[in-house]
Amino acid sequence: MGQGYEDHLVTPEDAIPNVDKVQWKKIDAQLCSVLWQSVDPKILHHLHAYKTCFKFWTQAKRLYTNDIQRFYKVVSNIVHVRQQDMDLSTYIGRIASLKKEFLTLMPFTIGAEAQQIQTDKFFMVLTLIGLRPDLESV
Repeated sequence: MGQGYEDHLVTPEDAIPNVDKVQWKKIDAQLCSVLWQSVDPKILHHLHAYKTCFKFWTQAKRLYTNDIQRFYKVVSNIVHVRQQDMDLSTYIGRIASLKKEFLTLMPFTIGAEAQQIQTDKFFMVLTLIGLRPDLESV
């Protein structure tokens, strides 16, 4: 964004005026190359087929920036929190903070269907946390 090319991430190619399209495609191809090089090779195969920055960015957001990632991090922190070298008040504060973050992502529900969705999400995250280290990219 600091380079002035954020439109490539948020504007589909068909929204670019024809008069600007040739130059836009050149810049977009260069930016896509940078995006492909910056992605972990383990997940690149999920994104390499997207030939514009907009499509790449949209798919990356869809795959990797959702509540599941945030929820995974919160639950992982809860599962792995230990007092270790924290004093007791810091440790209790950390637990309270994690609880608040958890309840933000998993608020109390009214209906059974919503509760089932939350329960499924929670156990899916627990499953991911329990995977072997060599499957961390999952």
